Amino acid sequence: MVDDQPNIMNLLTSIMEQDEYEVWQASSGAEGLQMAAKVLPDLILLDVNMPDMDGYTVCQQLKADPQTTAIPIIFVSALDETWDKVKGFSVGGSDYITKPFNTLEVIVRIEDQLKIRQIQDQMLKADQAPTDSPQSKPSSAKAVILMADDEPKNLALLTDVLEQEGYEIWQADSGAEALRVAGMVLPDLILLDINMPDMQGYDVCQQLKANAKTKLIPVIFVSALDETWDKVKAFSVGGSDYITKPFNTLEVIVRIENQLEIRQIQDQMLKADQAPTDSPQPTPSSAKAVILMVDDEPKNLALLTDVLEHDGYEIWQADSGSEALRVAGMVLPDLILLDINMPDMQGYDVCQQLKANAKTKLIPVIFVSALDETWDKVKAFSVGGSDYINKPIQIVELMARMKHQLQIWH
Repeated sequence: MVDDQPNIMNLLTSIMEQDEYEVWQASSGAEGLQMAAKVLPDLILLDVNMPDMDGYTVCQQLKADPQTTAIPIIFVSALDETWDKVKGFSVGGSDYITKPFNTLEVIVRIEDQLKIRQIQDQMLKADQAPTDSPQSKPSSAKAVILMADDEPKNLALLTDVLEQEGYEIWQADSGAEALRVAGMVLPDLILLDINMPDMQGYDVCQQLKANAKTKLIPVIFVSALDETWDKVKAFSVGGSDYITKPFNTLEVIVRIENQLEIRQIQDQMLKADQAPTDSPQPTPSSAKAVILMVDDEPKNLALLTDVLEHDGYEIWQADSGSEALRVAGMVLPDLILLDINMPDMQGYDVCQQLKANAKTKLIPVIFVSALDETWDKVKAFSVGGSDYINKPIQIVELMARMKHQLQIWH
């Protein structure tokens, strides 16, 4: 913990030690750097405003040192402007908590970052392990991403993060430039702002989808607009996902990887469809789509069933994880809406079993949960989820996301 306020450090130390964390303290930026190199902690809680150097500078130096570069850093600061948070992420921060803080939230966010760090370590070991067989999944090192945003700071922040992940980055600072570069480069994915001076991102996306050369490129909107209508409109013009600024960089990376995997599967399905066949393949419409809803709350099932049946969907219900697996294997629905917290097994485990079964592995799964932490979403995508919607649900947004998934997979 690095903070020049003794009362804050003592408060957090007391809480952390009760949770059996071993806590080290530093009251200045210089002391924080010295102690981090000596102790190599699992996580750092870092204030921004300190007398000798600000937390942003401390974070930059930690990330520049090979010994400490992988340590997750959570900024804990009274600064609450969007720019403060953006800068925190831009220098390598993993999360940002505003003072005065809720102690339970601090604990949850710490646990979140420690879990993410554990997964990253496991992935690193897996990547370093020798293998005899080539991997069919395209690596991020070969993926080309076009970023369109009229804010240089946003472009610089994401470019730095994604290049570290091995992506090849192209930039555009206007809608017209985005269309030009997309047509020339044909990127694997586009990150697209909405409010740009020459044209809105919605119009850019529509033109991309109307062009035979670029219509299959997945577009992730990245915008400060956070109303349901903004998201619905993004999906209606062909967007594949929607991320709200200020964003968590890990979530951005996970959502990018998810869209690239979907694109790869689409390409494989397209090749299979183009292969000669004696029997025509039916294309299911959303009006005939079969939806399996999995939730242990009868009220949630009843509400969504009523709404979706009114829109012409055929609905099957399951009130537990085991029932969901049974019904999915029997009905083979076109899409599954899946809760996480259920009495017999978690939705994560249900999804993993669905993806391990050859009969059900290609069914898109949208998680629908009250859990709203970055870790919850990251885990959902890591087990094979196609999308993640928070409760309480905005019906219009849910419908837009369902329609999008059905279009992708059918």
